[in-house]
Amino acid sequence: MDYGAFMKRRLHGWAFAKIHAPIRYKAAEKGIRVETVNPAYTSKTCHCCGEQGYPPKQAMFKCSNPECWVSTYQADVNAALTIANRYLSGENHSREHTSADDSAEEGGMFDHPTRQPSRG
Repeated sequence: MDYGAFMKRRLHGWAFAKIHAPIRYKAAEKGIRVETVNPAYTSKTCHCCGEQGYPPKQAMFKCSNPECWVSTYQADVNAALTIANRYLSGENHSREHTSADDSAEEGGMFDHPTRQPSRG
């Protein structure tokens, strides 16, 4: 069944909002501030050099920069590291719900607690 792009965004936003709400609630309960990081193109961006890459096969990422040490990398780990780099560099984005947004309330946001894990 093909729902189309609009409905796919709505369904994704709904599922994301269902997990986002408890995260926000629990973070507020513990006094942890929630920030967002723009997840756009994280699966296509090399976490090391920032160049656009491509998937040579399922679950793999290949950097297109020949000078980068990342030749192939596990795709999910690469995306997670790219998100972490964006967060640590201060590239946080708070997206307010607008009437033009067709996703569920705050359904497209990626949250990250601001407290750093203790090192010891």
